[in-house]
Amino acid sequence: MPSNEALERSCSRASPRSRPRAKLRYGYAVLELDWLPERTRESIEVATAALVTTLADQLIAVCLIGPAAKQDRRLRGANAELLVVARSLEAELLRALAGGLAGPLRAGLQIRTVTDVELAGSVDVHALEIAQWRDHHLLLEGKDPFAGLEISATRSSARYGP
Repeated sequence: MPSNEALERSCSRASPRSRPRAKLRYGYAVLELDWLPERTRESIEVATAALVTTLADQLIAVCLIGPAAKQDRRLRGANAELLVVARSLEAELLRALAGGLAGPLRAGLQIRTVTDVELAGSVDVHALEIAQWRDHHLLLEGKDPFAGLEISATRSSARYGP
């Protein structure tokens, strides 16, 4: 679940009026994602706890991305999506995660998993998508995976046009 450091970074990016509120749960601060439906919030909490426990020191970040990360906006049928960035995603780790993520996945939570190397190596091929994630995400746990990530506009504009 979100560390105090992650909570402070998330809140510092938001305007004072729209800052997510923190509450204590299970002995640590978590973001109160009160603009999301309760079932979605519960799925995010269960998935984040499973990711933190299972990936442990391999976990770099868990981010809420997509429409659900935009506060004061209704999902309009879209599912919430987490981006998980890890140092490694070995097959045994993914198998261990399967049990903890089964419920949230059945509830409609979407989870993208990438390693830090894959994320850094994708900035030219998936520049537009990664730029959207960078500009519109909430850090739920760990360190911001987009800090210092350079997205090449020249390489992406050559592929996608001016």
